[in-house]
Order: sequence, then C-alpha cells, then structure tokens
Amino acid sequence: MSEITMPIEASHVLMFARSVGYKDDELLDEIKKDGGQSIYAPPTFLAGIRQFDPNEGLRPKPGESWIGSGKNASGATAEQRGDRGGSLHAEQHYTYHRPVKVGDVLSARHEKGETWTKTGRRGGTLRFSEALTIFEDQNGEPVVTVRQVGVVPEKVVEQA
Repeated sequence: MSEITMPIEASHVLMFARSVGYKDDELLDEIKKDGGQSIYAPPTFLAGIRQFDPNEGLRPKPGESWIGSGKNASGATAEQRGDRGGSLHAEQHYTYHRPVKVGDVLSARHEKGETWTKTGRRGGTLRFSEALTIFEDQNGEPVVTVRQVGVVPEKVVEQA
C-alpha cells in the first residue's frame, strides 16, 4: 500500500456504525445539528481504508476477474488473489494517539516492521512478520498506528 488519503465523512461513519451494531439515534442528531463535526469514528473504522486504495485486490473492479466471496474464486488467478502459500493472519493491534473524528483527512502509509521465527510443536519453524500502517491527520500529526502480524509455517500440519 502506498500513501493513501482517507477523508472521514459523517455518512461513512454512520453507515459503518450501523453495520457493527451501534444505535444511530445520537449520530443522526449530531449530523443534523452540525454536520457530524463532533462525531468520533468507531474503533475499527479505519479498516475502511481499503475502499480508498486504488490497488486494493479485495475490492471488485469493473471488467477484472475477482476473488469473490463464494466457495470458488470467480476467475482470479492465484497471483491476482495474492495467495501466499499458507500464510496466516496472526494478530492486529490499533494504537490510538487520539480519536478519529469527522472532518479529519487522514493519510496512511505502510511500513515493514520486525521479523522473527519461533519453533512450533507441529508446524516446524514459524516465520513471523509485522506490517505497520501509520495514519496521520491533515497537519501531519499521528492519529493511529495499526500493527498486523502474519505467520508462515515451515510445513503444512497434517490432520490426525
């Protein structure tokens, strides 16, 4: 992911809040009062950054094959799907330097973090790697740092 800009808009926050089960009565009142300028985004709202990334492979694009969401891929190749040969998403952490609020214009950049190995009981050597996404506001001030950890086992664990 290269640097991506994500405006924090009241209608996006409202739709996200509804999708994760927030009651929207207070949000609607705040939007009617001042356009939602006093609304804070729910904690995991920044996962929506993928909607602003023109190279995001999980978002369908007209005229291109796509991984899809059913049992079988809709025609995307393993390379297009980004198959990593058994990699697993292990952890994800959000560090908030301040709340995200409507009216912010965030820029996100991606950086590689640390890597390490650990010996598993059944999978042999496990290779861990961190990926950091740093969100800054329109003034260049840090807002949120997201840390994701992935793991690739040395071998496939056979089922008993």
